[in-house]
Amino acid sequence: MSKIETTYGVDPAPVGATDSVLASNIRITPMEINSSDRSVVRGFFGSAGKIVSGAHVKFGFDIEAFTSGVAGTPAAYGPLMKACAQSENVLAGVSVTYAGVSAAEQAMTHYFNRDGKLRKISGWRGSVKLKMSPKSTPMWSFDGIGLYTLATDTVMPAATLTAWKTPLPVSAGITTASLHGYSGIITEFNFDQGNNVVYRDGINGEGVYFVGRKTTASLTMEEPTMAQKDFESIVKNGTLGVFTLTHGTVAGSKLQVNGASVQVTSYAETAVDDIAMIQLGLEFLSGAAGNDEYSHVQL
Repeated sequence: MSKIETTYGVDPAPVGATDSVLASNIRITPMEINSSDRSVVRGFFGSAGKIVSGAHVKFGFDIEAFTSGVAGTPAAYGPLMKACAQSENVLAGVSVTYAGVSAAEQAMTHYFNRDGKLRKISGWRGSVKLKMSPKSTPMWSFDGIGLYTLATDTVMPAATLTAWKTPLPVSAGITTASLHGYSGIITEFNFDQGNNVVYRDGINGEGVYFVGRKTTASLTMEEPTMAQKDFESIVKNGTLGVFTLTHGTVAGSKLQVNGASVQVTSYAETAVDDIAMIQLGLEFLSGAAGNDEYSHVQL
């Protein structure tokens, strides 16, 4: 269960009826210890132990990349996106747009119940990735840091998951993409929001902070001829161009990833199913106003 906090680090008490999350591949480091060695000098060998000053939690998980089914209505994972330094702009009946922010970032509390042992993770802030490839489920992947509290024995609550929809498969009839005006056959796409998230424990307080963002992506594409698209020169010359990916064809079911100023930063050759392929690395560059290097939109 996950819920956005009104005040940083203050548990908003998520409940199963409205705040449950349908997740997979859950990753947790329940106690990332903050400590320092006692490097004292004595007349014999042996450890003098550590001074433990506290702990924090690393927590991550994957969710399926779906939409609400209604244009202009956020998918159930909207709060998770906002806890990853993103704004949510709802245009009623049309779209929901998420983009990076650099101030006034939000945080959330997760309740993670593992076989009757509840761990409350407040002050959590993170970063998100998207992975899309044919023959697999499109997935959002979240990883972040939260504040540590002692676990308690708590009965597993009932979960309401009706808002968590079944995603569309990635396939030629459903998913389209274009990079620098070229629409080659893509076998894998990975997007990384690239938030830099740090935990700080100091006098008078502790917290998790966003301190930077570098948004990147990678894709594997059937190798074009030089006449079709000269990606080598695009890399060498640092040329900027547009990237767009649209998953879904019907209003309310479409998920789109956009970048208006995308640099292709690396080029490599490989093969998939004995077909010549290229692997491209991408960086999403911000404009003069900032916070516009990427967006992902539910349409």
